[in-house]
Amino acid sequence: MLAITGNSGIFDADSERLIDALPYYDTNFADADRKMALELIEAECKIYKPKKNYLEKFGDANLEQFVTPRLKGEMERYERGEPMALLDFSKYENFDSEDITYNDKTELMADIRNAKAFLGHLQIKQTNIELLEQYGKDVCVNFNKSQQEQILKEDVELNVAKNNLMEVHGGRKRSHLEAGEKITDLEQVWVQMVSQNFEMQVAHRDLRKEIAMAEKAATKQTVDEKMDTE
Repeated sequence: MLAITGNSGIFDADSERLIDALPYYDTNFADADRKMALELIEAECKIYKPKKNYLEKFGDANLEQFVTPRLKGEMERYERGEPMALLDFSKYENFDSEDITYNDKTELMADIRNAKAFLGHLQIKQTNIELLEQYGKDVCVNFNKSQQEQILKEDVELNVAKNNLMEVHGGRKRSHLEAGEKITDLEQVWVQMVSQNFEMQVAHRDLRKEIAMAEKAATKQTVDEKMDTE
């Protein structure tokens, strides 16, 4: 049950639409009907495109605020084609060997700087561990609690959206089923009326035959009576 008007099968913006297909009720769709339905959806999406830009209220993005002096310098270095400066990994080298001998004061000062940097790093790690032991539990509990509340909130909104969607589809399905039942009833009534009309036509034809035969018999009887009187 698919009736679609139009020369090409795809509607223009100003053309008339007539679709009496009921997807929730009809079951006799052919592949050509499904293809035509997909073409209708594609044409409808081309006609009714979203006009509102949801990013308009945010204005133009200011990307310059993210460019730090260091990043700007690296970009300029890359444009000049200069290689990246090598990283100094000397502070990560092992300096606690008993066989180390210092030939000059420069090597000694470099190892002292490395030792200070390493000890400073360990001190920062120790401070972070102490802060984590002192405040980390409460922070994690509060974070997990806020995450759980956010999940519950999103879940409620998702369920509401799903229910609204199901109501829309349920309403469409009910309307399709009601329309389909009415169409089926009307089709049955139409079949009955056509059958009755055909029976009336047959009865009318038979009656005309009987009338013709009766008239013929009456005419013959009249002729016979006249012949008898003569």
